[in-house]
Amino acid sequence: MVDDLAPVTAFFVELGLKLQGEGRVEGGWVDRVVGLEGVRAAIAMVETPDGHGRLELTKFHTPSGRGGDRHAPATRPTTALRRGTTAPEVVSR
Repeated sequence: MVDDLAPVTAFFVELGLKLQGEGRVEGGWVDRVVGLEGVRAAIAMVETPDGHGRLELTKFHTPSGRGGDRHAPATRPTTALRRGTTAPEVVSR
């Protein structure tokens, strides 16, 4: 999660990741996935040069967070979503 999506996206592109797309998300399906109500967010997807990894960068517009509470639950917009995924064959190596 980021406060300012454009410069963070540019940072990862400068590191060599490829911008795959950008967009806005909202609605019931996003609320269910994130675990919050009234989610409106901007996202950017970047991919590693070898095409084997992706990173989703997210800027939450709503709902508002708890004013920077570092102990807030992981699904609050003021803290990072603490989850990641990897392909099973990568884990088994």
